[in-house]
Amino acid sequence: NKPARGFGKISVDKMLSEARRTPTQDILSAYRPGLLSGKAAKAVEFLRELTEQYRGLADSEQQFKHLGSLVQHLTEASGLLGHYREIDRVENSQRYDNINELVTAAAGYPANSEGLTAFLELVELDQAALEEEEGDEDRVTLITMHNTKGLEFDHVIITGLEEGLFPRSSDNADSDDLEEERRLFYVAITRARKHLAFTFCKRRMLWGHYQNLNPSSFLWDIPPDSLQQDGFVKLEPIPRQWRPGTKLIHDEYGVGVVQKCLANGGHPTIHVQFESGRRVTLLPEFSSHKIEILGNVSDDY
Repeated sequence: NKPARGFGKISVDKMLSEARRTPTQDILSAYRPGLLSGKAAKAVEFLRELTEQYRGLADSEQQFKHLGSLVQHLTEASGLLGHYREIDRVENSQRYDNINELVTAAAGYPANSEGLTAFLELVELDQAALEEEEGDEDRVTLITMHNTKGLEFDHVIITGLEEGLFPRSSDNADSDDLEEERRLFYVAITRARKHLAFTFCKRRMLWGHYQNLNPSSFLWDIPPDSLQQDGFVKLEPIPRQWRPGTKLIHDEYGVGVVQKCLANGGHPTIHVQFESGRRVTLLPEFSSHKIEILGNVSDDY
């Protein structure tokens, strides 16, 4: 019942009582006009309409590319995605991202009843395997950055360090959100006692779709001589003058601070937050004559 629609325990009890008296396949089919009133009645009507809209779609693969797209469509239509997006904004939580991860996980299955059954069985098996391994000390611990505070491990591997994933902040994101993610990154890297590794990829499925990605801008906060690189995707060096935290003045936009910088195939692209409130993406090699560097806003970068 999220977002809240005025359909609480009393309304549910009434629906269950009616369903027991009326042989039916589901609780919504037992609803009759006059059983509920006000917001509760509107909520049931909405859920019935939503159910009818999706009835049969799960067995029509022409409607959705995969199960993930069906899940995404349903969470948007039900208002759940928008609800958790607002909750995350207020509480600085990750419920919205969790739903997107669910979409990505379900994308490997067909959008039909067989695909849904297979996906749910896999989730159940994963949970059972996790419970069996609880007492095994020789295991890998999978944990989010938010839950690592106060913990330490000999070896730490931080995955998914791609721009847009971590940091997830977009060009329109608040700079405070970006700095909060930077602090979270610091907490994560300081959990390692002996060995620390990062992974990133050039192409990843996000929210049910494949996307080309760049390495996380946070990686450039680490001194280059402290990193050893392996693999096909390499970190391209970024001129120090364009690192996040650089304060500059632009002939047209005024004073601003570099929020992030992407190597972009050897052509650095900087995202700047100006004092006017405007956010601008610039290519320094073509607009350096309009830019004067003033220094760094702080020693945090």
